[in-house]
Amino acid sequence: MKHFELTPAELQRSFEVKRRMGMRQVPPVTIPTKVPDGYVLVHNNVPHKVDTPNERNGFRARFQKRRGNKLVPSDKLVRCGCDWSGLAHYRLDTIAVRRGGVA
Repeated sequence: MKHFELTPAELQRSFEVKRRMGMRQVPPVTIPTKVPDGYVLVHNNVPHKVDTPNERNGFRARFQKRRGNKLVPSDKLVRCGCDWSGLAHYRLDTIAVRRGGVA
């Protein structure tokens, strides 16, 4: 696996894009115990267990803002039933990811 590092400018741009999209990262090496008001919990499609902490072996989770009663982007998120964290949450829709990628 090729490892790469982002420049400070690239890191800042990535942070700004996520902020504009209403995303907040789950702290590294943790499992959330609650979801902030107005957000939903979302994780990627990397194989994991119910007790896998965020950022372990490529597993990533974030809090993502709702817009009213809608998830954004709603066409790329589906309700997940994996029991990770013990909280209601969503995952990336694999088909949507294959169609066009997820920013």
